[in-house]
Amino acid sequence: MALTAAERSKNYREKIKQDPEKHELHKKKELKRLKKHTKHINELTEDQKNAKRKRWREQKRNQKEKKKDKAGTSSSTTINYSR
Repeated sequence: MALTAAERSKNYREKIKQDPEKHELHKKKELKRLKKHTKHINELTEDQKNAKRKRWREQKRNQKEKKKDKAGTSSSTTINYSR
């Protein structure tokens, strides 16, 4: 039975992971490929900069809220069963 494209890709990735040198080379190539699509903030237009910074602020606000909620719930759920 023939392998699907996903199965062939999975086998190829597993084979590369077995060889440390090939694995490092593959990781570097993948990182380079991904960085090619990323623009720095100084390469954006003013509108794009403002939109990105607004998104960053929103993400940071959400991060702080989650951290605060996590810290608040862990201390309030302490139950003392001794009498």
